[in-house]
Amino acid sequence: MRSSLLIVLFFLLVQQAAAQGRDTLGLKQAAHRLNEALTHRDERALKRLLDNRVSYAHSNGWIERKKELIENLFNGKLSYVAIRPWQEQFTVNEEKGLVKSKAEYDVLLSKQLLHFKLEATQLWQWKKGKWKLMSRQSVRIEEYKSEQ
Repeated sequence: MRSSLLIVLFFLLVQQAAAQGRDTLGLKQAAHRLNEALTHRDERALKRLLDNRVSYAHSNGWIERKKELIENLFNGKLSYVAIRPWQEQFTVNEEKGLVKSKAEYDVLLSKQLLHFKLEATQLWQWKKGKWKLMSRQSVRIEEYKSEQ
């Protein structure tokens, strides 16, 4: 009897721990980890955070898939120097999470430093106890400035 009670309590604690990550705080942490992984070129973190079918759409219409996004961080095509969000909204509904943000991006595009102000929308899905980015779309808030 006592061991049955302990097993039930254990499963309730595990379920509660998993549910805590599925809330808006867990989604916010995942979105911030994504920004850190992009700026630090953290391949392992990106592989954990990006769904295999991710569609990462840039403000110019360029769409990257998971493999291409990670490769481009290391081949010099696109590097994130800094991502500075100034407005963020996080919404969770069941297994889906929506992140809407406005941020400044400093990037190296083919070794040219560019500055963008973007509004981005990210769709995340809770899968196997983790948030996975499924889709990201962005639009430019103002024209970029090239620093030379």
